[in-house]
Amino acid sequence: MISRMFDTGYAPAAALKGYWSRLLLGALCLPLFSSHALEGVQFKDGAFHAPLSAFKGDSVPMDLRGANAVQDISVPIPHRLHISKAWLELSFTNSIGVVDGSVLGVEFDQRPVAQLPLRGSKPRTSARMALPLAAMKPGYYDLSFAASQHYSQGCEDPTRASLWTKIDMEQSKLVAEAKLRPLNPVLSELERLVDPKLWSYYRLNILSPSALATQTVFEAGSLVAQGTALLLDYAPMGVQHQPLERLDGKLRDQRAANTVLSGIDFSNVGAGDVIVLGTRDSLMPYLRQDELNRISNGYFGIFPRPDKPEYFVLLVAGTSEDQLLDASKAMASGRLLLPYAQRAELDQLTLPPLPTRQARGLLMPDSDRKHRFSEFGFRSTTLSGMGAPGSSLMFWSQPDPFAPLKDTLDLEINAAYSGGMNSDSVLNLLLNGRYESALPLSDPKGGRYERMKISIPYAHLQPGWNELQLIADMKPTFMGGECQPIVDSHLKTTVFEQSTIRLNSRGDVTMLPDLDLLQRTGLPLAYEPDGQAMRVVLSSTSSGTLSAAWTLLGKLAQLNRNALTAADYSLNLGSLEDDQERSTLLLGVDASLPPSVAERLQFPNLRRSAQQPQLSEEAVTEFTFKNVLIGLLPESWQAWFGLQQTEQLERIYATAALNADFRKESAMLLMRDPQQKERSLVVVTSADSDKLATDVMALVQFEPWSRIAGDTVLWSADSDRPGLVRSARLTKPVDEDSIGTQRSIGYFFTQHPLLFLLLVLATIAALVLLTHYLLAKRQLRRQQNPGD
Repeated sequence: MISRMFDTGYAPAAALKGYWSRLLLGALCLPLFSSHALEGVQFKDGAFHAPLSAFKGDSVPMDLRGANAVQDISVPIPHRLHISKAWLELSFTNSIGVVDGSVLGVEFDQRPVAQLPLRGSKPRTSARMALPLAAMKPGYYDLSFAASQHYSQGCEDPTRASLWTKIDMEQSKLVAEAKLRPLNPVLSELERLVDPKLWSYYRLNILSPSALATQTVFEAGSLVAQGTALLLDYAPMGVQHQPLERLDGKLRDQRAANTVLSGIDFSNVGAGDVIVLGTRDSLMPYLRQDELNRISNGYFGIFPRPDKPEYFVLLVAGTSEDQLLDASKAMASGRLLLPYAQRAELDQLTLPPLPTRQARGLLMPDSDRKHRFSEFGFRSTTLSGMGAPGSSLMFWSQPDPFAPLKDTLDLEINAAYSGGMNSDSVLNLLLNGRYESALPLSDPKGGRYERMKISIPYAHLQPGWNELQLIADMKPTFMGGECQPIVDSHLKTTVFEQSTIRLNSRGDVTMLPDLDLLQRTGLPLAYEPDGQAMRVVLSSTSSGTLSAAWTLLGKLAQLNRNALTAADYSLNLGSLEDDQERSTLLLGVDASLPPSVAERLQFPNLRRSAQQPQLSEEAVTEFTFKNVLIGLLPESWQAWFGLQQTEQLERIYATAALNADFRKESAMLLMRDPQQKERSLVVVTSADSDKLATDVMALVQFEPWSRIAGDTVLWSADSDRPGLVRSARLTKPVDEDSIGTQRSIGYFFTQHPLLFLLLVLATIAALVLLTHYLLAKRQLRRQQNPGD
């Protein structure tokens, strides 16, 4: 029996692909026959057909250039799949300038699979080759392509431009005949059962008894859905809610001998794993009596699904609704070490609030210490050879675009590099793909950097996750040529994990409203890491609305890297009018939205739209403290100091009221509360709840989700328009971005330090003159009145 008190302190982030470690309960499903496969993967005729772009991450052809070129893609093998046979259908094009003896080699896990000749006379080639996936254990494996390319039988320039081969990532496919393994699950195996390596779209069935209060179903389902989504890391997941259906009579009696779930009718439940929520009393008609007797506290149990043993059923229960919610929060929190058993009880749970600043990745605006790279999952890394792949670390920040320029991200880099490099070799530092600085690797004897200081303006950070990349551009002193080989094996640069990073800023301003910010970071809804500043409200309580809410909350939890356990989950529409500083996610069919909210939206309902699109903009001089100061100076001084009055874009908007039928699409709308600018409201609505659930499942997939922007999104999962997402900005922005006079002055003077110095000198001179005047006046008064 599990009896634990634990906190939810956040673990450090891993580099690039590494995500924070989690151990929580949850369930996912693998609907092999789903038509909504992930990133182009399809299941037909008993086999997965996966384009290589699904594993590479994009459809750009793999470009192999030079005399010897090697590139890899990572192929996951899931634990739950039994693969009986696999092969690769490869399509590539090579240069017509290559000659006989040129070869494209294919390896899987360093095992040679095929060697294909490259012929200039036949530049396009298609080939099929067997892959040993059936013999491999679950995990990630490299599929490698190595091109040995020649244009002459004699001496060659290995960098000649005509030496290239391109592999088509869309036409090349990995095909695997596979099926799900039958399960005999235990709780300790949930991490590998809930497997992000599965190739298809994940769907989760959550079932609840009709006797359980809807408010409890909503909150418990929200928590377990987020726990499941976190186990999946970045992989999208769809959730489907259904009420439990009872199985009676002889069929129940027959099942009772084989399963404790004897009273549950699964005939109308879709393919996939199942979570059953309920209290002991509400589950009485559905569980065998001996299983009901085991529920005396918060309770977890996992069993094979009776009708489909390749899936599992996870039972989350308690003797009361409070115990059920505690068990659900334990699942979402991700800190339980579960036993090698089918059942466990939760006696006690404590979840203290997460500190806003320290919870997300350690680097936040009030950080006051240096952090080693190792705290973010970075390990000392050696970069080797020309074109070496870089290394990176990820951190979370809440930047301020108006932060003074003195506020910086300070790095102290510890690195070493080998000798024999050309003088233009450098170690580049990029922030979110943008160049920021570089360290020269110019000493021909090699060298070291100890605590080399580099500063990056704080305003260059982006809200949420930031990626710091370290990319070595290394060249040998001799670059080869005809009959002269290029030797780069000695080119090495090591970046040490003892390097540090520190954030010097107190800023905390984000430009809103912006749905692009929401799809990248979860902000403004997930501002607090545990959801303390967030409310989720349903305007209708159908299974479709619940499904849509749980699917969307799973996505937000993945963006947040933490479950929103402290959020307010409410069915009370009146909570929208309270004075709490909580941003709100509101879901429901358009007809059920409260009038006080609907009348302020771009779409009061899906039959009527009030739009204010921007037509043009004009630059006008702002009336600000900065511009007033600049205007007081002569034009010659303005030119000498490099000062210029700032201009504001004055936007011109159209106003349109459309009576049109938008019910074929669902809508996501973002607005700022005009009365409380600290609060944002995100509304997700559709004409009916079933369509809302289907469309949200389509929206959370990678490509549609990445297209969310502006303040209005319309989309549909209809078969005639799959993945269609339209984003726009249809409202005037609320003027919530004023940063105040004090911060405005600070920001201005950090941009113009010479003017600040001049102002200081002028102030001192004025004080001297004033003091001289007062002393002279006092002296004169004493001379005129000697008796005073």
